[in-house]
Amino acid sequence: MLIESVGIHCFRKTLRIDHNEVNGACHEKIYLSLSFNLDVSYCFFPVNCYARDGKKVIRVGFYTMDNYQECDENGNYSGYFVDYLREISQYTGWEYEFIQMNYSACLKSLNDRNIDLVCGVDYSSFRTSTLDFSAQPAVTTHYELYALKDNDTYYYNDYADFDGMSIGVLASCNHLDALDDYAAAHHFSFEKQYFGNTAQLEKALEDNTVDAIYATNVSHPSEKKILASLPSFPLYFVTFKGNPIMEDLNSAQAVILDVNPNFDHDLYTTYQQDIRNYRCEFTRDELDYLSTAPEITVTCDPSKAPIEFYNENTQTVSGIAADVLDLVSQYTGLHFRYIKSDSFSDALAKLQSHEIDILTALAHDYAWSEQNQAFLSTPYLNSSIVVVRNNKTKSHERNIVALPHSFNLTNSILDNPEYDTEDVVYYDTIEECFQAVLSGSADCTYANSYNSSYLLSQVKYRNLSSTTLTAMTEDVSFGLSDQCDPRLLSIINKGLACISSEQLDSIILQNCSYKEDPSLLTLVYAYPRISIAIILAVSMTLLSLLLGILLIHSRKTKEIRIMSETDALTGLYNRRAAEDHITRQMQEDGRNPGCVRPLISIDLDKFKQVNDTYGHLEGDALLIAVADTLRTSVRSSDIVGRIGGDEFVVYLSNVTDRQNAMAVAEKLCQVIRELSTMKKEWSNISASIGISFADHPNIKMEELYISADKAMYSAKENGRNQYQTL
Repeated sequence: MLIESVGIHCFRKTLRIDHNEVNGACHEKIYLSLSFNLDVSYCFFPVNCYARDGKKVIRVGFYTMDNYQECDENGNYSGYFVDYLREISQYTGWEYEFIQMNYSACLKSLNDRNIDLVCGVDYSSFRTSTLDFSAQPAVTTHYELYALKDNDTYYYNDYADFDGMSIGVLASCNHLDALDDYAAAHHFSFEKQYFGNTAQLEKALEDNTVDAIYATNVSHPSEKKILASLPSFPLYFVTFKGNPIMEDLNSAQAVILDVNPNFDHDLYTTYQQDIRNYRCEFTRDELDYLSTAPEITVTCDPSKAPIEFYNENTQTVSGIAADVLDLVSQYTGLHFRYIKSDSFSDALAKLQSHEIDILTALAHDYAWSEQNQAFLSTPYLNSSIVVVRNNKTKSHERNIVALPHSFNLTNSILDNPEYDTEDVVYYDTIEECFQAVLSGSADCTYANSYNSSYLLSQVKYRNLSSTTLTAMTEDVSFGLSDQCDPRLLSIINKGLACISSEQLDSIILQNCSYKEDPSLLTLVYAYPRISIAIILAVSMTLLSLLLGILLIHSRKTKEIRIMSETDALTGLYNRRAAEDHITRQMQEDGRNPGCVRPLISIDLDKFKQVNDTYGHLEGDALLIAVADTLRTSVRSSDIVGRIGGDEFVVYLSNVTDRQNAMAVAEKLCQVIRELSTMKKEWSNISASIGISFADHPNIKMEELYISADKAMYSAKENGRNQYQTL
């Protein structure tokens, strides 16, 4: 809650009384006298202000800093420090009065004890005589050396070419010594040019007044490239010496970081868009490799779905790993060609003999990789490990464990004394291990959560269940032949670093659900008793059998079809079903020339904070609430789907007025924002919404969605909690 300072409020009220009661010269004299007396009192005898509900009000010096501290034209405060302070208030009960001034004025007011707190202050020993710094940094700033994207003179970490370059810096920057030290350490000299603010600094770069700029973050990062990453610096919460609030602040910060050690990192990524999210920055040496890079050969274990498998229908390698490599290809320009392998052993043999360059999914285990002549990329996937048992069969006297041979996970299980593995039966694939447990030949097997979820979603494994082993996880990496050019590994790792968590979540959601074609065989697996009854009925009458099969098949086909189209969490259409239904409805609406065919793309704001702070169960509850809200806020004829993570889509059928569609988008913004009042855990939730319209009769659903998605990201970049249309 933001309130007006008691001291300032009283001051203004007194002046207003004097103005009404005193005239002429006398008025002016009294005005000056009162102004001086009140200022002195306020400066040297600060009052501890309290809100009406008894909560303490903390006066915060508020200087504008992009992404860290901002205030819009409506007086709404936002940014990294604002959200951090609000999290602190959860544990202290504080309320804040933000007093806007520049950075220097903030420090002066703090020294004069006119305010209580300033965020984002550099530590220096000379300041400790008058100021108290928080025990933990508020944030760690990351300084980079930036050039324009199309600059062909300078390349990432190419220090020899940096010699003699002109670098723009802020005159107020407290870390120019670090730039000097960095240049000296890498043996290049440079000319320093000073600027008063960030806007002037970036304009100098755009005008080629300087070759590069030294900054913590930049606007329009897609138009710039990183030349070098310099040491990071901590910034602190600061109050005047002896202010008791620092003890409360330190305690709150300690609890926050104890509950979630990644709190500050997650908050930073929410507000600071890293330029690496837009593209990779390559050294000159890496660019030389890419200019002549051969086609990179890739293989996979054909039986490790959904992470990697060979799709017999499409005759291609599919799965999470393949989709991740597709993104790596987009970000780096590398070209991959897939070679089929018959088994994991065959795939590993191809890697060891240098027949292929990459094996798509290996456990991130350096000891194992050294033994098997492989280099490992940075992990692109983390999985928990589960034990799978049969709910319907009796256990053997001795626990018989089914394990796939030659798998890294197998070695991990065998080496762990916590797990009973006296009797082990080995199989070639994970699915064969599941079959052994299903038939009763084994009591249990182990698998990562992705493989397990994929197989257990099949009807035939309905009697199997899994339990997560909390003490064990597995990181998954790409394995590269030890004969590969070392530059290939660094390029792939840079490509992986560009993939956002949202992109990875979307890939996982699209691959982890097993889709079975409705068939009589599926029904036999799912309903063995019914099948036996049907077989017995054959001996009674052929007509009864045929009628029974037709009836059951029809009913179960419908059920399976509904299940295949439904998002398991929210009950909305899943991505593929939404795309199919929207495509058909667009075709139908297209027959009416008056239909504008609006498509709405919705992405929740700050949803990741809910997951990270309160857990995935709370995040799931929020997603369900959002789905219910969307479903009840539009017509039954409209199409609503969840396309992945916290992303939703709505198609408005038979709409002939664009304004009506935009009114719906505005309504959806409002009703989603209203969810923030239901629970404190959802207090920061809102939605960024984009809406697009079919501008020609033959437009495809994919094109319409891309336009809506761009509009949604524009809404997010322009402050969130709004809709936009392109």
